[in-house]
Amino acid sequence: MEIKAYWQTVKQLLSGEASIKRFYGSLLWAIWIAFCPFIGLHTAIALVVSWFFSLNTAIVLSVSMLINNPWTMVPVYYIDYQAGVALLSLFSPEQQVFIKSNPQVLQAVLTYIKQYLPFADFSLFVFLLGGLFVSLFVTICAHFIFVIFVRLKKA
Repeated sequence: MEIKAYWQTVKQLLSGEASIKRFYGSLLWAIWIAFCPFIGLHTAIALVVSWFFSLNTAIVLSVSMLINNPWTMVPVYYIDYQAGVALLSLFSPEQQVFIKSNPQVLQAVLTYIKQYLPFADFSLFVFLLGGLFVSLFVTICAHFIFVIFVRLKKA
């Protein structure tokens, strides 16, 4: 019975949205926030973006947390890092310089957790670059999917 009450709440939340543009913007920003590489700042970013762009805060928070939660966090961040490595290998044959360079504060942490990382050399720059690329790419893909969905729904 709890699941039925939960879905009723979700339906009321979605049907109460007056503007399709506001709903659409909330979904796109939630997707971007879910894939962005700023670990630990997703809730703060969602609140600031919702306030700044007058979006539906509940939609932004719930969708971003539905995509990026403790169960999906490791695969999302791994994809972010691998996308950064792929981007640097495309545009820079000298990518090893970026992979081995990290802020001094991060070096101490990385020496401790290096045994748990699935790759030998971790770079904060590569992770941030890949995360921003993946979040932008997924958001653009979602935009086109939403546009197609809206056009099919109108037809």
